[in-house]
Amino acid sequence: MEDDRHNRGTHVAPLSELTYIPQLASALYGKARAEVLERRSEATPLHGGFWVFAGLEGQLLGFVTCSPGTHSVLGRHTEADLRVDERYAGVSLRQALLRVRRAEGELVLNLMDLESPSGITLHDARRVRALDAQGPFAASLGGMMMLFVPDEAGLELPEALPVPELFGVEERDVPGARQGHGLVQNSAPGGVGPSLRRDRGHSVISAVAGYSRPSDGSLVPSRRDAGSHVSVDMVAAREAGATAFAVSMEGLDVGTLVLTRAQLTAGVLVGRYGRCWDLGDQPLPSTVSRVHALFIYEDGQLRVLDLGSTNGVTLDDEPLRAASVGRHQRVGIGEELVLNALFVGAGSEA
Repeated sequence: MEDDRHNRGTHVAPLSELTYIPQLASALYGKARAEVLERRSEATPLHGGFWVFAGLEGQLLGFVTCSPGTHSVLGRHTEADLRVDERYAGVSLRQALLRVRRAEGELVLNLMDLESPSGITLHDARRVRALDAQGPFAASLGGMMMLFVPDEAGLELPEALPVPELFGVEERDVPGARQGHGLVQNSAPGGVGPSLRRDRGHSVISAVAGYSRPSDGSLVPSRRDAGSHVSVDMVAAREAGATAFAVSMEGLDVGTLVLTRAQLTAGVLVGRYGRCWDLGDQPLPSTVSRVHALFIYEDGQLRVLDLGSTNGVTLDDEPLRAASVGRHQRVGIGEELVLNALFVGAGSEA
């Protein structure tokens, strides 16, 4: 069985490499823009989306489509959709999740850091865990500069890289808080800034909530001698829109995982790294990748996304890339961890 041992672990890049020079990004944008227009002249994308360029050479990593239900993972892992060369050790194996949607007819890129050590660094050196962006922009991920350029038929790209207007991107000092809790939330959830800019010469970036790591009390152990006194009122949890899973590992009952609506709206990562949900003192099996899957509540449904894992995700034993999860459906994480949905929050499939 092949696992993550063939990929180096996550490294923290030197602080001096976590920001980029805006003038350099502007110079590279000219090259990237020319390549996008040349590719468009040869074949217009079937769906709109964003091209992703990386590094000082402006290497093209790939295209993130606006096709519904799709997503792309950026990182150094061999299973990443947008794969960064192994020599860029500051980039995590699975660094970020990218999805493209339309808002008021405009292409919007949702870029979410997968709880990497460095996050997303903007042009003014401020860091965020997740953002929505309209128009071309640059950011540093894992100490590596990235250019994101929208593309679709008829879309006019500005000749120069705009300095993006920022909304909700304001850091604050929260003593003792883990990374990602110091971000002021976007004042206009679901959109890009107070109003979506239709001026093609502008780019707009709005900070959105980053992923949520469940508190230590989320898992209710099956065994009374498990050293926990956690208790959850399941009826109240269901009425509050929470979701509950019966968790088993290697065929043995582990307990019940209860996730609140707020946690699932932000998104919950599952994996062997400490920044993801785990089983506390009981380690997850090696068939679970370091950052394996995402549970997220959106568009009235609970969704599970495979984040380029080595051993995959299944729904009722069927391999999947992304799917909606309903009551009594079984989500397999790797080969030995199973989450059986006891109930799914209000607004999802009951």
